Amino acid sequence: MERALKRARAELHHVESEELIGKLEERDEATLAILRTHRLDKKSLNTLRDVLADDRERRAAPLDGAPYLLAPREAVHNMAALAAEQLPAQRGAAAQVLSTLNQARGEVERLQGQLSAAAAPEDAVTLLTRLESANHQLAALEAVARGLDERAASLDLELRRAQTELDRKLRAATDARQASQASRRHVRRRAGAGCSPPFRSG
Repeated sequence: MERALKRARAELHHVESEELIGKLEERDEATLAILRTHRLDKKSLNTLRDVLADDRERRAAPLDGAPYLLAPREAVHNMAALAAEQLPAQRGAAAQVLSTLNQARGEVERLQGQLSAAAAPEDAVTLLTRLESANHQLAALEAVARGLDERAASLDLELRRAQTELDRKLRAATDARQASQASRRHVRRRAGAGCSPPFRSG
């Protein structure tokens, strides 16, 4: 699945760089045309043209072969954001809440132990009040933890579905390319066989 996302991002980067280069070519040609009307000498124009062409070339994003996944731009950006930002952030938040939750559980257990050992009634009342507060905090943290877990599971499912669809497109595109290559090889073999000299008996 990672290979499919990597390919989709590379294709999108290539397409976006081609779009940018196209816009820059239009801008550069318009700039050169304006300078020509101001009678800039030919040598300076050629130098500037070369500089602008080099700048466009540096912005190019080469791609291994022609684009074949052609995943929608928004889908690729969403998948990348899910994989690199949203899901890790959600899991990190869940881990922090889980740590706080474990501390709260420890506090509840500690207060319960003190309450069992309390000798004086006033100590018991104080401990009961603290225990009630700790239990409320524990319940609130458990609710937050459940919400974060559900959100993380939802994001993970969304990412897996998108990756599965992209992976399916990658397999289909790969199969189509292999079939096309096999067909071309078959045509070349038949063409080669047709050009063979006829057999002559002695």
